[in-house]
Amino acid sequence: MSRFITIALKWVTIFSLSVLAFVPLFMVIRSNWAGYADKCPPNCLGSDMMGRDLSGDDLSGMSMIDANFRGADLSHANLSGTDLSNATLVDTDLQNAILTNAILIGTDLRQSRMTGATMDGAILIGADLSGADLTGIDLTGVRLTAVNLERAKLEGVNLSGVDLRGANLRRARLASANLSGTDLSGATLSGADMAGALMRGTRLKGATLNSYVSLFGSDLTQADLSGASLIGADLAATLREANLEGATLVRANLAGADLRGANLHGTRLRRSQINERSVLTDPALSELSLNDLDQLLCCPADFAGVTYDRQTRWPESDDFEIPSTAIFLEEEE
Repeated sequence: MSRFITIALKWVTIFSLSVLAFVPLFMVIRSNWAGYADKCPPNCLGSDMMGRDLSGDDLSGMSMIDANFRGADLSHANLSGTDLSNATLVDTDLQNAILTNAILIGTDLRQSRMTGATMDGAILIGADLSGADLTGIDLTGVRLTAVNLERAKLEGVNLSGVDLRGANLRRARLASANLSGTDLSGATLSGADMAGALMRGTRLKGATLNSYVSLFGSDLTQADLSGASLIGADLAATLREANLEGATLVRANLAGADLRGANLHGTRLRRSQINERSVLTDPALSELSLNDLDQLLCCPADFAGVTYDRQTRWPESDDFEIPSTAIFLEEEE
C-alpha cells in the first residue's frame, strides 16, 4: 500500500512540475501572438486598425483581408496591389490614396472619402460604396460588378465604358459624370441626379430610373433605354437616335428634348398602360404614400416643344398626337 502511495505521489510531482514549466512558455506564446496582432503592418490579416493614422504609409502588396480600418486615416497611403477583400473601411479617409490594382472584393466602404484616389485596375466586385464620396475620380478600367453605390457622390467621375450591370445607384449624385459607353443594363437609378451627364451610347436597357431622376441637359445620343422605367423622370435632354422602345414614360418630362432619330415605339405614356404591381417592385415607388404615388402616376408624358425629324418613330398609341408645339427640323445636309 505504501509503495502505491509513493508511486502516486511521484506522478503527481512530475505532473505539477510539467504544468509549472508550461505556464511560462504559454505566457511567452501569448505575448508574442498579441505582439503579432498589434504589428500591422506588415501582419494585417484580420487585424483591428480602427481609427489608426496610416496616412502616407506604404502598404502596397500586403494582405489585409478581413482587417478592420473603420474610421482610419489612409489618405495618401500607397495601397497598390493590396488585398483588402472583405475588409471594413467604413468612414475611412482614402483621399489621394493609391489603389492601383488593389483587390477590394466584398469590401465595406460605406461613407468612405475617396476623392483624388488613383484606382487604375482596382477590383471592387460586390463592394459596398453606399454614401461614399468619389467625386471627380477616374473609374475607367475599374471592375465594379454588382457594387452598391446608393447615395454615393459621383459628380464629375469618369465611368466611361465601365460595366455597371445590375448596380444599385439609387439616389446617387452623378451630375456632369462621363457615362459614355457605360453598361447600366438592369441597374437601379431611381432618384439619381444625372443632370448634364455625358451618356453617348450608354446602355440602360431595362434599367429603373423612376421617382424624379434628373437627366436634364444630359447627352443621351444613341443611348439604349429600351424597356427602361422612367416614371416621373426629367428627360429634357439630347436623345438623338436614342432607343426608347418599350420604355415606361408616365409623367416623364421630355419638354424641349431633342428627339431627332429617336425610337419611341411601344412606349407606355399613361398610367392605364402599366402594370402597377410590377412597378411597385421599385422601393422608390413602393415607399411612397398612396397620395404621393397618385401624384407621380397622374399624368402622361410631356412632349411640349420637342424637336424631331423624319426618322423619329413616335408611339403607336391611338390617343397620341404630336404636340402642336413640337418643332420639325429638316434633315441636315
